[in-house]
Amino acid sequence: MTWRMFVLSLLLALVFRHVFIVMKSLGFHKTVYNHRPGECTLVPGISNGSEDLELLSDGLVLISSGYPTLKNRVASSPRGHIYAFDLNDDDVKVKRLKITGNYDPDDFRPHGISSFEDLDTGRTFVLIVNHLVNDGVIDVIEIFELHRQSMTLKFIRTVNDHLMKSINDVVAVSKDTFYFTNDGRSLSPGIRLIEQLLRFRTGGIFYCDVTSCDQVGEPLLEPNGIQLSRDQRYVIVSQPFEERIQIYEREDWRLKTNKPIQSIHVGTAPDNVFVDDEGDLWLGCHPVGFRTLLHMEDTKHIAPSQVIRIKFNQSDEPYQSFDLEEIYSEDGLNISMSSSAVYYNNRLLVGTVRTGLLHCMVKAI
Repeated sequence: MTWRMFVLSLLLALVFRHVFIVMKSLGFHKTVYNHRPGECTLVPGISNGSEDLELLSDGLVLISSGYPTLKNRVASSPRGHIYAFDLNDDDVKVKRLKITGNYDPDDFRPHGISSFEDLDTGRTFVLIVNHLVNDGVIDVIEIFELHRQSMTLKFIRTVNDHLMKSINDVVAVSKDTFYFTNDGRSLSPGIRLIEQLLRFRTGGIFYCDVTSCDQVGEPLLEPNGIQLSRDQRYVIVSQPFEERIQIYEREDWRLKTNKPIQSIHVGTAPDNVFVDDEGDLWLGCHPVGFRTLLHMEDTKHIAPSQVIRIKFNQSDEPYQSFDLEEIYSEDGLNISMSSSAVYYNNRLLVGTVRTGLLHCMVKAI
């Protein structure tokens, strides 16, 4: 009897611990305060999300718009677009990029976006996560070339691999090689919910070249945004369900070890990651989980937005000393569910999963 009671007590303790972790991640206990780094305005022309932002070296930002939630990955869902925003231009406006080449733009529903600027040739290649729905629900990486004069994306090729299950983000190493994250295994909304509630580690980091893709590192719980450090020595991955940023050292295309050299708890759910010229990280975050889930179901429910900067201090060991700074925060009345942020020349763009795009003139941070 004593042995049975011990086992039962242990099982109950494990269940209560799991429930506590899940409830804590939903953020019922959190309060969001509004503050801005300067004057902020909504950017006209964006209404179907600006889930990921990619800053090019000259201040041009490419914007991924039209992300479909799992339940909306059907042929009748609206197609997505890529927009451009010039942070050198005083006009707060976007331009829609036209896709050219042998490509069906009606089956374009973008998510993560990355770029590779070839300094030798001056060409810019753009890699985009695409959620195909017309011929079955599958995830692929589309590779385009950006033509700046005409502001068009010329289609080059589609990369599809059996390891591409539920792609969230991509980061280019070259025009032909890249890392991507699977945030889970199933594209079924019901099964994915089970994966999330039970905190199954069904996601991971993957590397692709012109011949094949391989998993690098150990399985992870819902890895999301992925970036490279400026010197390409480190892979940086966000884990919103863990409220962490993981930093791994590279060795060739592999990770040096399965364990990160630094794991930073940020106290909020980080989505996409931007690395600025100083090597600091800018995170679009979801501070209150349950309101994020409600907003994903129906945009009439507002969700708070937040931008965090991880500012690294000078140290003999990289990424070991840092300060966490909240740059932007709001309750969701202006923009809901911030997912990305880029900073350039005292200007801040904040992207969202399903609604608009915010531009801020930064006065003080």
